[in-house]
Amino acid sequence: MKYRILTAALLALALVLFNIRFISRTFDWDSITYLHNISLGQWKAVLYNPHHLAFESTGLLYMKILSYFRPDSPPMFSLRLRMLASGALFLVLFVILFARIYRDFWTGICVAACVAFTESFWFFSQHNDTALPPALLIALLFLLCVYAAEKGFSLPLLASAAVVQVWSIYFHQANVLFMTFVPAALLLGSGMRKRSAAKFPPASRVRAPRSGRWFGREMLIVSGYVLVVGGVVVAAYLYIGLVVLGRELSSQEPRSFTRWMLMYILSDSWGLPATLSQRVLWTWHGFGEAFLVIGSRIDHFRVNFSDFLSPGSFAFNMLPAFFLAVIALSFFRLRTLWHTSRVELVLFACWLPPSLIFFGWWAGYISEYWLSSSIALWLLSYLTLRSVIPAWMQTTGRALLRLLYLFLATILFVTNFTHSERPRSRYVISAEPPEWGKNALKSAIGEDIYR
Repeated sequence: MKYRILTAALLALALVLFNIRFISRTFDWDSITYLHNISLGQWKAVLYNPHHLAFESTGLLYMKILSYFRPDSPPMFSLRLRMLASGALFLVLFVILFARIYRDFWTGICVAACVAFTESFWFFSQHNDTALPPALLIALLFLLCVYAAEKGFSLPLLASAAVVQVWSIYFHQANVLFMTFVPAALLLGSGMRKRSAAKFPPASRVRAPRSGRWFGREMLIVSGYVLVVGGVVVAAYLYIGLVVLGRELSSQEPRSFTRWMLMYILSDSWGLPATLSQRVLWTWHGFGEAFLVIGSRIDHFRVNFSDFLSPGSFAFNMLPAFFLAVIALSFFRLRTLWHTSRVELVLFACWLPPSLIFFGWWAGYISEYWLSSSIALWLLSYLTLRSVIPAWMQTTGRALLRLLYLFLATILFVTNFTHSERPRSRYVISAEPPEWGKNALKSAIGEDIYR
């Protein structure tokens, strides 16, 4: 296993070096805003936004530590390097957990390559923006829950899941939608493992022996988990809102704690009224950009099944066709999947439908909200396609799966690198920031790394 970890780490390092060579020179409004807030060096400034408490605050802490060792570190590049390192670390953990759960290291590498070259992952791993950390933490929580459900939850595993869950919510308020992951894994899997209990083979789906009092015991653990995680999250919001920012538990403006807490919900910019057809089109567009070429609103970059193999449309036809086929196949193979991957199916039900409903209403046209869902679809595709392989051709089937994912990763790499990542690395592209952000933009563009 040590050699596999080293292999995954070296591949992730190579990816980081490649991304540094073709680092983006795009400076959008959000990334400049976050840079400005972090550059102020004030905790009130980086904790003002309740939507993602941890993003700017950890950025400030990161820059303080970095400046201690290297005072002249370029801020924007350093913050982007933080995102690159986060993405690389996630890919290593993804491959390790994938290999432990499914006993298939090289297929894990191939699926991780598809994740790495998916546009939303690639784009946001190069930008000082909020999308990457919360999505990666939710995907990591999913894999951790699947692993723990099979092995049986130990106290360290449950504590690790709680830490990941709490930080996923700190990084993005909307991740409270996925509080059901750990309770579902506890109730459907092997439950809590006693210290004296024998370890089950990681690849098996055998459940630990259960006594007549099992359900009550597990429900008590679930209740304790929800109370602890919820309590830690609520306590952080109360402390930051009431103590750090000086808000009040009253309805009076402008110091209302409730108004601050629900800032985005009360804004007119989100959850815009629209017809069902508009929401479907927005979601289709946002979900599509999560996989291929953010900002692809050009006529020849669109789905065109009537001309499936044309160079300008092949990738944009291939990916939707692949995932639509996978979803259809998963329904046909539902009985087999329920037998072999019951925990994963329930966790997908706790992941994809809530994401589709909430983000489809909230802002379906924005690709960053579909980053975690794109990872979920890659994992669902693997489980579905694996269920088709008969027992007598497991070795050949795995080889074919690896070839398929390498083919898809190649399509993603060529398309996204050609039409998104490489152009963004060659030219300085910037949105007009607000007046108070112009100095931050000027400072970022002036960093030596972008010249």
